[in-house]
Amino acid sequence: MRSGPVRSFWLSFLLTLAVVMPVMGAFALYVAAFPQTARTEQIQSGVPINRPTEKNSLSLLAVSAGEEPAFLLVRLDAPEARFRLYVLPAETVVLSAEGPCTLAQAYETAGPARAAALLADTLQIPLEQYLAATPGVWAQAAEEAGTARLNLDGLLNGEEREALGLTESVLTLNGEGAAQLLASAQLEPDRLAGLRAGVWQAFARQNRESLGAAVSGVLRQNSGSLLTNLSGVDLYTLADTLDYLTEAEPEAQLMPGSWESRTGRYTLSEESVSLAQAEFGKAEESLSSSPAGNDGSSAQ
Repeated sequence: MRSGPVRSFWLSFLLTLAVVMPVMGAFALYVAAFPQTARTEQIQSGVPINRPTEKNSLSLLAVSAGEEPAFLLVRLDAPEARFRLYVLPAETVVLSAEGPCTLAQAYETAGPARAAALLADTLQIPLEQYLAATPGVWAQAAEEAGTARLNLDGLLNGEEREALGLTESVLTLNGEGAAQLLASAQLEPDRLAGLRAGVWQAFARQNRESLGAAVSGVLRQNSGSLLTNLSGVDLYTLADTLDYLTEAEPEAQLMPGSWESRTGRYTLSEESVSLAQAEFGKAEESLSSSPAGNDGSSAQ
């Protein structure tokens, strides 16, 4: 009586093995022959891989809004893995309908929107985004990111180091230390801008993994005091963009030009125009037609 069901079970089991074993054997041979392809297909069949998009490209004029404002032209391009920072002295000459003025004058007159628009016209680049924060906010962002070792060779000569009471050529700085160094350095504007570029580059290169969360987080915490046209969503996107750029090599430099002590002006060179257009693209139309009186709005 029981021999019939037992025989049926074993017959079904053997038939199943006859179907499944060749399939498993073929898959084992495939994995052995193409291990990397099989691994990639397994990954793709699981959690999707996030990749940067056009929203992870940012052209921004960042301002340290102290008694003497400082200006930083930022280009972040995650799809192209480019991370570029260009420091501009406050005395940089920009063109306006009323005649030449400095970035500091444009900022004092109508805020970061005006400064960004005139700089964009001068360099003939598209530059629609701007952000101004106090030196304390920028120092807090650097503090959250971590410390950085700054090599002073090429940034300060022996006389300038002596004036600052520095006996070592390499400094380990946190955010507060970096802010104090820049505030105490009595240098010509182009030399101070060069030192500022060195500081920014050191922090960006040595804190890549934490930079996105630090900068975005601190800006969001202080959103009520910012002068910017970046939204709250943009600030979250900024964190993602910087995270995508952890493998990129951040580069910071003084925007090329010449300092004239007699007039107290820093004039951008043709090299600056070519460099800016290569990094930011060439503007198709003037941006100064945007409302110059708008001094920015707080990010929400």
